[in-house]
Amino acid sequence: MPDIQTLQESLAKKQAELATLQRELEAARQAQFSELPAKVGLGSVDALIKALADFASPRLIGALKGVFAEKPVKAAPRSGAKAEAPAKAGKRKRARITPELKDQIVKALKAADKTVSAVAAEFGVSGATVNNIKKEAGLTRNKGKK
Repeated sequence: MPDIQTLQESLAKKQAELATLQRELEAARQAQFSELPAKVGLGSVDALIKALADFASPRLIGALKGVFAEKPVKAAPRSGAKAEAPAKAGKRKRARITPELKDQIVKALKAADKTVSAVAAEFGVSGATVNNIKKEAGLTRNKGKK
């Protein structure tokens, strides 16, 4: 059985070898990333990032907002994904819910096979407001009662 001194020396050699491999890996990664823009016909990494920004997730788009001032970053529509609503400046005013508006919403819910979100978008109110009006009009089923 090897003694502790031999094991420590072996460990030190392996750690040095690991550090060398990590430096080589990082250098290879840097070279690969710096060559990538030219491979897709772009002049710089910045140009590559700008080109890819349209395909980023909404969270990353929010993080990139303002970084590229000359090109607004927007989400590209994905299949099966909902389109993002455009960002609005300032806080939205509360919708005034009149009895006439409630009647129109109820009629829209009864007349067509529309979703709550579609009706909400049509009348400029929130989905929660439409659900409250729907419940008030007796258009929902009570889960507890049959």
